[in-house]
Amino acid sequence: MTKADAKGPSRPELEPIRADALHVVIAGTACWLVAVVVLLFARGSHDTWLWTAVAGVGLGLIGMPLILAQRRAAARRGTGNTDRSED
Repeated sequence: MTKADAKGPSRPELEPIRADALHVVIAGTACWLVAVVVLLFARGSHDTWLWTAVAGVGLGLIGMPLILAQRRAAARRGTGNTDRSED
């Protein structure tokens, strides 16, 4: 018995999921923002969680312009955008 036989039947290769990175970052930032609001109402021993959520919002706000700048640079080069779905 070879290693290939031990693995079992071969599976078809999956296509990569094509997602718009900006939408993913916006959704993640919105989730962190909801966490900030909830943690503000649950003040107490959750200060570390609050600052973690604030950092998540901040990083999301930093990421959005970076994604847009990447898209503009790709458009100038004429290479297209690799993270947008082709719907």
